Amino acid sequence: MLDMNNENRKGMYSHSERLRIENNAKGRAYSEQFALEQRAFVNSMVDFSRSFRARLPAGDVKPWEHLAVMGYEAYFAEWYRLTKKFADWEGLCDFFVSDYFYELPATKISSQLYATLVTDNRPIEHGDSMDVKHLSLAIPMAHFVLTDRKMANRIADLGIDEEWNALVFSESSIESLFEKLEEIGRSWSAKRPTNGATTAAATPSLGGQPTPAPPRPRLPHPSRFSADGRYERWRNE
Repeated sequence: MLDMNNENRKGMYSHSERLRIENNAKGRAYSEQFALEQRAFVNSMVDFSRSFRARLPAGDVKPWEHLAVMGYEAYFAEWYRLTKKFADWEGLCDFFVSDYFYELPATKISSQLYATLVTDNRPIEHGDSMDVKHLSLAIPMAHFVLTDRKMANRIADLGIDEEWNALVFSESSIESLFEKLEEIGRSWSAKRPTNGATTAAATPSLGGQPTPAPPRPRLPHPSRFSADGRYERWRNE
């Protein structure tokens, strides 16, 4: 597992930096790269599956690649449960290039951040690609997110923090994070019963007042997708 992680990190860094240099030479804009990033998941799944099947008879596969195959097989198993179609490459891949998949939080955020990384004039740092993976999972779930200053600026420039109702801090603003945490601690202390009785307290917001959950994109259940991949009829529901 450690070898897999180290190899993945090195491979992601070199690939990302090569792509950034190529994009700058071509003058590729963020919007164009963002559209390509949206298709990256299905492209990588198809490319890996073809490579794995070609190398499998000769045993030229690494142990961690079997774990990747198990992950892809889980997608097909769930797709079969929903559609009753076995090994439905066309249907599953059509979903992975649909607006519904693109609006999933982790997919959307990772596409936005990675497109920014590989169209930037600044060289990519070794931890950037893994940061994108971690942040795309953390931002939709957390009230507070701590990252490095460059990544925090990218998130703010893209409006990702506002879209997902998250406060993003870096080492230069970490004192503000501490203040927010202390504010929440004081708010909870004020609501704590002093006579041993239990009271129901609303979850405090970032400002100490109750706040409703932020809105999330409404996604239809995959069982409503058509077999031929024509999802347009449901996009405006």
